[in-house]
Amino acid sequence: LDRMSAGIVGLGTPTPYLGLEAIALGATQRLPSLTDQERVGLEDMLAGTAAKLGQCERILRQPIPLGYKRYTIRFLWAWLLLLPFALLPSLAVANIGRDATGPVVFTVTAMGVVFLSIEDIAV
Repeated sequence: LDRMSAGIVGLGTPTPYLGLEAIALGATQRLPSLTDQERVGLEDMLAGTAAKLGQCERILRQPIPLGYKRYTIRFLWAWLLLLPFALLPSLAVANIGRDATGPVVFTVTAMGVVFLSIEDIAV
């Protein structure tokens, strides 16, 4: 269900569990030819999916340990600082007869902005 449909039904903000419930309800209404055994099998599969979804949400809500955050940030900074030295030979070959400092600086800056923004969102 989209946000508007969920609001009309009175279910508030749509959740993954609401999506699973909509799938189960839609399958039972749209597939009337299912036998009882097939319907029970479908509900068992959806129950298993809901259990796995609950495990994923538990992992999502668990805070990231401080040591892991620090290690990740240090590794990211070290990688970004050493990246120009690794890219310079590759970009020098691509720019035959030209100085590759400009593309290296631009590439590292762009990658740094992307990775640091991802890290900022993740923490």
